[in-house]
Amino acid sequence: MNQLEKKRINEIRARLDAATPGPWNIHGPSKYGVYLKYFVGVPSGYKRGDREGVVRICEVFNFFDNRNGMQLVNTELIANAPDDIKWLLDQLDPPHICKKGKCEYWNETCDLCRAKGCHSCPCR
Repeated sequence: MNQLEKKRINEIRARLDAATPGPWNIHGPSKYGVYLKYFVGVPSGYKRGDREGVVRICEVFNFFDNRNGMQLVNTELIANAPDDIKWLLDQLDPPHICKKGKCEYWNETCDLCRAKGCHSCPCR
């Protein structure tokens, strides 16, 4: 990976870290005039009766073309973006190297693998 690629990846990580913490959820649809809209948000912690408040991250309108449910599909893409981006960035991290040189668990994954979510231990 060259320096420009590393710089771009670090900028993406910084934007993700600066974004509103998740999970981001889809709310709606709600009526906006004759149109329906969805929005992506996170719980605010404020409750009014049995309704929980939401901090809106973005609203999704599709005034011109909502055939085939594109409005909801676009909303789902936005709502899942932070988790998807984090997962993709995690795939760029090099696998860990067992400091012991050999995993103490022969038939199971080592603690480092289990914590990182690896499927197999590179120490075998």
